[in-house]
Formats: sequence, C-alpha cells, structure tokens
Amino acid sequence: MWAYRNDRYNGGWTALQAATEAGYLDVVNRLLEAGADINAEPSRYNGKTALQAVVSTGRLDVVKTLLAAGADINARPSKEGLTALEFAAEYGDLNILKILLEAGAHVGEPRDLDEHKARTALEVASGAGHLVIVDRLLEVGMSANLRKWGTNRAGRTALSAASEGGHLDIVDGLLGADADVNAGPAGFKGRTALQAAGGGGNLDIVNRLLGVSAEVNAEAPSLFVSRRTALQAAADAGNLDIVNCF
Repeated sequence: MWAYRNDRYNGGWTALQAATEAGYLDVVNRLLEAGADINAEPSRYNGKTALQAVVSTGRLDVVKTLLAAGADINARPSKEGLTALEFAAEYGDLNILKILLEAGAHVGEPRDLDEHKARTALEVASGAGHLVIVDRLLEVGMSANLRKWGTNRAGRTALSAASEGGHLDIVDGLLGADADVNAGPAGFKGRTALQAAGGGGNLDIVNRLLGVSAEVNAEAPSLFVSRRTALQAAADAGNLDIVNCF
C-alpha cells in the first residue's frame, strides 16, 4: 500500500496533507516514515501544502514535526493565495507564527503571483483584527506598506484592510509604523484606507485618517468596481455621520 503514499484522487490532497490538516500526529509520523512527499504541491481545488494545512489546526507539535522533517516553510502559496506564515496570521496563532518566523519564514518580499488573492501576513492579520500578530510582524521588520502583487495588480495594504475591518487599534499601530495613509487602492476591487473605512461605516477610523491628511477625493480603480470617492462610498452605504465628516 505504501507505493500509493503520494497518490492523489482526481488532483486532490495527498494522504499527508489530509492528515496534517486533521492534526493526526501519529498518522503524519507514519506517512513520513514511509517516504511521503512532505513538500507535495497543493491540489488544484482549495489546496495547501502539508505545512500550510496544519497551521489552521493550532497543532504546534505537528508544525514542529514537519519543520524538522524538511517542510519548505516558504513554499509557493496555497490556492487561497497564502503561505504558511500568512495562514498563521489569518488564524491569529501567535505561537505558530513565532515558530515559523524563527524557522526562517520570509517577511519582507512580496511575491508576484498570477492571481488576485495574493496577500501579505500583515494585511491578513490587520483585516482579521489580530493586534498581537500585527505587533509581532512589525517588530521583526515587516514594512507597514508592504503589499503583494497579483496578475500585475497591486494588492491591498494592511492599513486598508484594518480600516475596512473597523480595527482602530491596528490602524493606530500601522500609522505609528509609518503606513502610507494615501497608498493607492488595490488593482482588483480596491479602495484606499479612507474609502474602506467610509464604506464600512467606521466613523472613528474615518476621523483618525482625516486627522493625518487622508486624501478625500481619491478615486478607486475602475477594474470590477465603480470609481467612487470616500464620500460617495459612505453615501452609497447610507452612513450619514460619515457623510457629515466631509
């Protein structure tokens, strides 16, 4: 049976990838002993490498096992556009994030991906509201203005993600780390930080951004989203208090 240890069904997950996502350490160890490919590519549909798959489980023991066995910590992103580090940031798992950083996970290089899902760990954590993760990433040198690129289009900034999500504490932290309040919007359904805050109904963040000279009249890109200023976005969402700010 071990001749089939790396087989996939119809382009799907390998046995090792499935076992790691389920957090079955004993099964993971047995498959590794039998020569399972620890760095098998993600499947075509919603796929992840073994290391990317286990991050969402919070199983630090399985993460350590895979790293000790030679898992590629910086393997190409999953079909969701995330690396192992970015999955840890998304789930807010500080312990796993620390292990990945100590093992050499990249924090300072945006990848050029042929898809619009590309995101940085900082953007993912900012949008999810994980302040401790944001603080840790900034501490280890990740730029507050780092963004990924997909299909030659700029990705969303961390500040825009935090503004849309309504996370004022993270907005403050990013601004304190010199985030560009007027960074251009993402090329795919993108908005500036002020547009994101206004459209999301986040009054405190709108006021905070205006207080640091956010550009009121900036327009969003035309690709798959209408060109709207922050005022138009707030009006479209029916946010009278925010409309009154402009």
